Amino acid sequence: MGTSSDHWASGQWAVRAGSEDEFVARWRDWLEWTSTNAPGFRSATLVRNEGDGTRFVSFSDWDDAETRAAWEGSDGFRERMAPLRELCDDVQTGNFRTAASF
Repeated sequence: MGTSSDHWASGQWAVRAGSEDEFVARWRDWLEWTSTNAPGFRSATLVRNEGDGTRFVSFSDWDDAETRAAWEGSDGFRERMAPLRELCDDVQTGNFRTAASF
C-alpha cells in the first residue's frame, strides 16, 4: 500500500446547536484553502455523529509530518481555524500515525 498515508491530523468538534450548517460551510472553506495552499495535503473528511448532530470528527492525511506541521504553523491555518472554533463549545485536535489499517 504505497499510496496510503501514515500522517494524519484530526479534530473532534462540539458545535453549538443551530450552528451546524455554518460550521460545515466554514470547514469546507478551510479545506478548500488547504487544498490549494498546503503542499503535502492529500485529502480530508468531516463526519457527523448520527445520534448527536452537533458532534463532528474530521481527519486529513498528509505526505509527511513536516508538510502537516508547516500547514499548522501557517498564518492561513490560524486565520481559517478561528471562525470554526468560534462556532464550537469544545475542540480537540491532534496529529496521528497509522497504527493499523484494513
